[in-house]
Amino acid sequence: MSDTVSVIAFITPAPGKKEQAQAGLEDLAAKVKENEPGALQYEFYWDEKNGQFVFIEKYKNLDAVAAHRGQVYYSELKTRAEAEGLLAAPIDARVIVHAGGFTR
Repeated sequence: MSDTVSVIAFITPAPGKKEQAQAGLEDLAAKVKENEPGALQYEFYWDEKNGQFVFIEKYKNLDAVAAHRGQVYYSELKTRAEAEGLLAAPIDARVIVHAGGFTR
């Protein structure tokens, strides 16, 4: 059994702030790729129907998740998003456990 940990997160930008939020999220993804070897997957998608960015993340273990959440650039982006009113709702991030199905 694998020790990998998956996270799914939903980020809802405030009206008119999608592009600004996306730019910050793209910058965050680049920093995660460059600085966090424990992050195995860090992708995000746009859900047009719900007006949300949906993150699909996979980490080597829970320590890697904690390391991600402890990064200065992660907390700085959250602080900036709050100060600039970029989000319509709090970030909804969930650690999830594989329950079935497969990956090819």
